[in-house]
Order: sequence, then structure tokens, then C-alpha cells
Amino acid sequence: MKIQKKFTLLLFIVALPPLMTLVFFHHQTMHRLGEEIGGNTQRFLVQNEQEFLQKTVDDYTEILKKEKLVMETAIRMQAREVEQRLSRPPEPDPRILFPEDFAKGQPAWSGMDLSYKHIRQTRQAGIPPVWVNYSHQVWFAPQGLAREACTEELKKLQSLVQGYRFVYRLLPEHIYWQQTTLHTGLESNYPAHNSFPPSYAPREQPWFQKTQALKKTTWTVCQEPVTRAWVQIVAEPLFYPDGRFAGVTSMSTRFNTAFYSLKIPKLWAQRVQIMLARFEPRTDGAAEKLRVFMPEDAQYGGTLITRQSEGSSAFTPSEAGPDFQDILQELSSGESGVRKTTYQGQEALYAFGSHDAYELFPVLILPYGPIIDQAQKIRTLVHDLTVRSLSFTGWIFIGAILIALILAFFSARSITRPVKRLTTATNGLAKGDFQTRVHINTGDELQELGDTVNDMGPMLLQNQRMRQALAVAEKSQQYLLPRQSPHIKDFDISGISVYSDETGGDYYDFIDIGGRENSRLGIAIGDVSGHGIGAALLMASARGALRAYAFQSRHSLSDLFANLNQHLVKDTKEGQFLTLFFGILYEEQRSLSWVSAGHESALWLKKKEERIIELPNTGMPLGIASEVDYPLAGPVVFEAGDILLISTDGIRETRNPEKEMFGSERVQQLLLKHAHLQTRELCNTIVSALEDFRQGAVQEDDVTMVLIKFSPNITGFPARP
Repeated sequence: MKIQKKFTLLLFIVALPPLMTLVFFHHQTMHRLGEEIGGNTQRFLVQNEQEFLQKTVDDYTEILKKEKLVMETAIRMQAREVEQRLSRPPEPDPRILFPEDFAKGQPAWSGMDLSYKHIRQTRQAGIPPVWVNYSHQVWFAPQGLAREACTEELKKLQSLVQGYRFVYRLLPEHIYWQQTTLHTGLESNYPAHNSFPPSYAPREQPWFQKTQALKKTTWTVCQEPVTRAWVQIVAEPLFYPDGRFAGVTSMSTRFNTAFYSLKIPKLWAQRVQIMLARFEPRTDGAAEKLRVFMPEDAQYGGTLITRQSEGSSAFTPSEAGPDFQDILQELSSGESGVRKTTYQGQEALYAFGSHDAYELFPVLILPYGPIIDQAQKIRTLVHDLTVRSLSFTGWIFIGAILIALILAFFSARSITRPVKRLTTATNGLAKGDFQTRVHINTGDELQELGDTVNDMGPMLLQNQRMRQALAVAEKSQQYLLPRQSPHIKDFDISGISVYSDETGGDYYDFIDIGGRENSRLGIAIGDVSGHGIGAALLMASARGALRAYAFQSRHSLSDLFANLNQHLVKDTKEGQFLTLFFGILYEEQRSLSWVSAGHESALWLKKKEERIIELPNTGMPLGIASEVDYPLAGPVVFEAGDILLISTDGIRETRNPEKEMFGSERVQQLLLKHAHLQTRELCNTIVSALEDFRQGAVQEDDVTMVLIKFSPNITGFPARP
């Protein structure tokens, strides 16, 4: 296949996957973004609605409790008014009015008026409001009670209408009826009316019986007998001055009053379902009942729901979710809360207020669907944007592919010719023809590549010459190192140097300065700063000077280092220096004295004591300053098995891939662990340990060491290969 076709195919292959990947990930990103935005919005909306529902129902609960407290205060005031009158003497000439006195044509009829507050609760049309009179109270005597037997109570309570009015004016929006029922069955009602049912028996009313039995303030939910409206009746027991039970005074308030107390936000007005609920005990021992009132129930009657231990029951007059049993349990606990469940077959949020036992509490139901509509709209919007973006990206994708094909077809020829010339030139360079040149005038990267190829010839030629020079320098430097280890009675001595480059700045040497007896051996190990040819040249210069001064200054190592320092100060440039350890090993004394010019501390293993001593420096590195003193240190007196390690810092500063240094502690552990080996084997062991520690990392510094081991009764060890 021609390169032009290959190049066209290559551009097609290179362009297609990224564009497809871009389209795919763009679509996925937009989709995830939409889901995330929609999800976060939904969670925020739900949480916001839950918090607002909780606050609303809690506020409503507080309103109900305050209204309850106000009503209880009012009924106590009314009770005090009644008891005060019962404790007084009868009043003369009482004006006592009974229901028949409010018929048309009677004197009291002139004060009667239609009360649209007191409307009979029936679904039949055409039933008028109740006629009432706010200027009078009306007395009702049940069947079987003679009015003459109640004359004294009637006279005492003829002015009770004033007390009724006073209390009513305090709470006109809350009070529906006010009444006082004596223990005889005689009952006073305010405002006055003539709409008592024929079978009405005041002492049989549940609020009267409950209050008579408990002798304290009571609350009762029931249908009052005149209008059949559902009301809450608060009642207070009455007592004569001698403590005898006198009867019950009460007032009623309609449920729609409680519903009006709740201000629903406009946003919820068309969606929220408001209810009032109350648990009621059963006298027959069965499970307590939950009575639920809705706004329409305040007019037409409530719904009684039995809390069952098993199965499900309806929550409202219509229907509720099958999991309402759980909500019943929460409702009966008395704690407020918000919970998600089903209502009329749809998900909804239930919010219910806190309450005491058998106390009225609010319940709000908000459909869940409208809450998350906004989140769904956002999801839909992002989805539509994704589809549009995908369509637009698709057209861009097709256009890019066509442009790529056209460009590839027409530009391939301008590339193939320079490539052929470059191929010819590189083949010539590969065969060693460093004079090869290529001429490309395209004015682009191909021309730059051609210029680079033209520059490669001289550079490769220079590199080849440099490698040859480095090879010669490496052989020359290796030649400067000792060819074999010295033979000293009772001593095993070895040295090794491993360079990080072709040439290095490390150096070690053995110098015989004892004459024919060979009783004294000079041992030197040095480290020139830096690497490469410069360090190698300085090392060679230092070696020559050291060997020149060593014999003549054998009796004073301080003079030796002073002369050597003066020599290096003249030969080194700024920033170059030499650290040097030079010691004299005395065969007969089995000792070593030394001078260390800023060199790595030598390690002396005392085998008998199984401990290692570091030999200190005695002066600063050579070649830095001219006037420096280098005092003699030592001696080290060897005992059987003792080992002295003299090395450069390349051992301790070897690093692994994590840049951790080998360190002095690991070197000491190697000496202690392998003290039984001969020095040649121990040198190789240390080098192997360094290679393992590097784990393939580049050797950054030269590694040089000399090992001296005192082993009595040996005559020396074979020469180093």
C-alpha cells in the first residue's frame, strides 16, 4: 500500500476514535449532569418542603394549644360567674325566658335575628339559619322536670347573661354556644334560641357526664344538638359554696374555626390537604379510635377510624396508602414528624403535629408529585439539550472526517518526497557516512528534521571520537589503580572501585614505604569532587603527587598532607577539592596511624567486642585553602578478626528509587554479619548489597573501598585478578 493511502487511512483512523470518544463522553457527561442537577434539585425541593411542612404543622400545633389555653381560661371565668351567682341570694322579679317565649308575637321576638354563624348542618337545600337573640339567655327544662322546683336557681342565675356576654365579647370568633347545665337537668343557653330538639336531655350529653365524673376541665368532640355541627366542647364543673356538685358550664367552638387559624401559603393552597385528628378512648376496652376531621367534615360530620393491630385501615373518608398502620403508630406516639407515604393512590408527604393523649392535633398532606415536577423539568431540559448537542456534534464529526480525508489526500504527496530523502540520508548515517546531507525546503517540521539530520553527521562523528577517547581514559584510569593486593604477614587486604561513569574521581592505592623489609605499607583512598574527565584528571594528578611525596614524608604524615595540599591548591580550580584518607600499616606493631582530610569516616570492627568504631577526620579536604594543619591520628591496634573499612561516601549515599539512602547503619550491619569472609569476598558482598538496594536505579556516585582484616598465622592472600 502506498504511503499516500496509508497516510489517508492513518488520518482517518486517528481522527475517528477521538471524535467518537468525544461525542460519547459529551453525551454521557450531559446525561450525568442532568441527572445530578435533577437529583440534587429534587432532594433540595423535598427537603425544603419537608422542613416547611414541619414548621407549618408545629406552628399550627402551637396555635391550637394557645387557643385551647384561651378557651380553658374563658370557661373558668364563666364558671366563676355562675358559682358567684349560685352563692348569692335569689334576685326578685326574675325575667325567665324559655324556648316558647321566643315564638313570633312574644315580647322577646323583637331581639331575634338570623345567625349565619349558626347554620344547621345538613346536605338538604332550603334550610334557613337559626334565629338567635344575643340580648338574652334561654332556659331549657327537660321532660319530667317541673319548673317550680327550679325557681330558686332561676332567680339566682337570671343575670348570668351578663357573664355570658362578657366572656363572648372576649372570644367572639371562637365561641359557638355557651351553656350551663345544673345537676337537676335545667340548662341555660346563650345566645337564646328556640331550636332545641324534642328529645334533648342535657344531663345525657357526653361532655356533661365526663365532667361530672372527672370533676375537672374536660374537652369533648361531638355534634351539638341544635345545628348538628361538629364542635369541641370545653366544660368546667360547678360547685355550691358547701362543695356539693352543682352542675357543668360549657362553651363550644366549631372545627372550621380551628381550620381558619391555619394560614396556608399560596403555593400550597390548591394542593395541600388539611385535617384535624384526635385519638379517642373506647369504653368497651377495644382499640382506641382515631377521629379525623377535614374542612368539609366540619360542616357535614366526621369520620371515625378504628386503629387495628393487623391489616390496614383508611386514613381519610376517601382512601389512604396501605402503609398507614406505620403512620398510626407514629401518630399515637404524640411526637410531630413528616413522612413520605401514599394518599389516594399517589405518593405524598404527611406532616403531623405533637399532642398529648386524646388532644386534637393537625395533619397536613402534600402531594409528592408537584414537588418534584421542577426537578423533572430540569431533567427533561438537559435531555433535550443533550440531543441537540449530539446532533450538532454529529454534523461536526462528519465534516471533520471529510476535511481530514481531503487534506490527507492532497498533503500526502508533499510529505512522501521529503520522507524518501530523509530515509536515504539516515541510511547513509547508519552505514557510517557522516558526510551525508539532505536538502529539504518545505518550511515546516520536515525541513527542521532535515536540518537535524544534517547536524547529526558531525555530532555522530564527534561522539564517536569522544567514545574512543573515553575508552582510552577508562583503560588509563584503571591502570592507575593497584593491579594486586599487597602481601603483608597476618593481614588480608583488598580494594575495589566501581565508577558511575566511564571515568571517575575515586581513587585508592597501596604504597610500599617500608623499604626492603616491607614492614610498612601506605594505604590511600581519595574522592575528588565531581565526575567525568575533569575529576579523573585531578585524581591522576593527586595520585602522582602522593606517590612522589609519600616516601620522603613517611616519617611525618602531617608534612605529607601539607605538601600535597599546596600542590592541589595550585592545580585545582574553584569548587574542586579532594578528600583523602592516608594511613600507614605497621606490620610488627599490628597498628595503623592515619590522617583524614575531610574523608568519609573509616569503620573499625573490633571482633572481640562485636562493636564498630568510627575513625574521625583530622582536617579539611585538600585543595581548598593553603594554610591548613593535618594532625596525625591513631593508632588502630588490630586484634584477631578485626576489620577496618575505608571507603568513599558513594557507599553510604547510594539511593533506591524512593530516594532513601543506604546509610552507615546498613554498612555496619554488613560488616558484623559477614566478618567471617575474606576481604575480597566481603568487597563483592557489599557491592552486591548496594545493587540490590538500588533496585535498578542509576548509580549516582563512584563506589570505592579498601578492607583490612587482621588474621594471625596467614602469609597473605592471592593477588586481585
